[in-house]
Amino acid sequence: MSLVVGGAMVALVFSSPGGSGTAAHAVDLPTWDDVQAAKQNEATAAAKVQEIEQLIAQSEAELERLRTATETANAKWQEAETAAEEAAQRAQELETEASASREEAREASDQASDIISQLYRSGGVDHSTEVFFQADAETTDALLNRLAMMERATQRNSTMAERAQLALNTAASLGEQAEVAQEARDQLASEAEAMAQTAAENLDDQRVQFLEQEAQQQELQAQLAALKDATTTTVSGYEERLRIEEEQRRNQQAAGGGGGGGGTPGGSGWYQPVPISWISTYFRQPWSHTGLDLPAGCGTPIVAPASGTVVVAGWVDNFGGYMTYLNQDNGYQTRFAHQIGTPPVSYSQWVPAGAVIGYVGNTGMSFGCHVHYEVLSGAAFVDPTPFI
Repeated sequence: MSLVVGGAMVALVFSSPGGSGTAAHAVDLPTWDDVQAAKQNEATAAAKVQEIEQLIAQSEAELERLRTATETANAKWQEAETAAEEAAQRAQELETEASASREEAREASDQASDIISQLYRSGGVDHSTEVFFQADAETTDALLNRLAMMERATQRNSTMAERAQLALNTAASLGEQAEVAQEARDQLASEAEAMAQTAAENLDDQRVQFLEQEAQQQELQAQLAALKDATTTTVSGYEERLRIEEEQRRNQQAAGGGGGGGGTPGGSGWYQPVPISWISTYFRQPWSHTGLDLPAGCGTPIVAPASGTVVVAGWVDNFGGYMTYLNQDNGYQTRFAHQIGTPPVSYSQWVPAGAVIGYVGNTGMSFGCHVHYEVLSGAAFVDPTPFI
């Protein structure tokens, strides 16, 4: 049987257990006329309630099958992405350590210069040291020459020279390691990007199946509520409410994805993804938290902070749930997790700043309606706070 949702005919099917997604049989779903007829008789209504509850359970099982299959398909991509992120962090750590060693070498060199200056004033340095003291300290060769000559000065001066030499050697070694780490980072980032594209294309192929099941869930839940409502004798109000909600959703999508959304950009020039009254969890608090948690009511539209191209739209895994990834035209990537259902945008779609790209939900590893908002620069997560 087919189901009409928002004026569109949707074929509703269930796959066989463990199937690949090919329809095994069509499900005979109740119409609103069936629900209205059942509501006139208590016994018939009870039977129809049981029938609809079973259909809801079957639909949820099919959605769970789709989510599990998608998560399994996404696993290698996410592993590659994690490896790229770790490589980026390692490269940054090595460069930071190399900078610290170079600074230590400069400090030791300055201390050695002070010692030689004191020796010179006291007559305790020979002509060769005097020449050394006038050498150019800005180049590595000059610094090494200074260190070699310092070894013929006092024991204290020799200690400073050894310290500076060790720091220089350490800096050089760390610099080489940083270069290797940067090459590994770039390679892993390239591999992760290729896997992400494949995963996004596969997810887009499954988009229709997700939308069918979600539409079925919405219709059945409305029918169940109408049957259980003892205060009314007609289901027309529930049917009309469902139609209006679907129309509003389509209008919001058209206003956003079609020609720009509402609101105004903040001081950063970016739109806030949702109206922000407070932030429940900040970036890196705890360390594993790679974004900001922005509480908002379930169903609140999520808008694009800047114009860009959608690269992921759908169920990602049991942590982020339904997500949208946006490659912004300004070079950043933004991500929006825990959405209520399949996003209203699709893979490779370009959207303007302020466009509706999803709706706040509570899917995945979530404990209340909010959007988990991430910003990436290259393969590295950065704090979204300056952009809101």
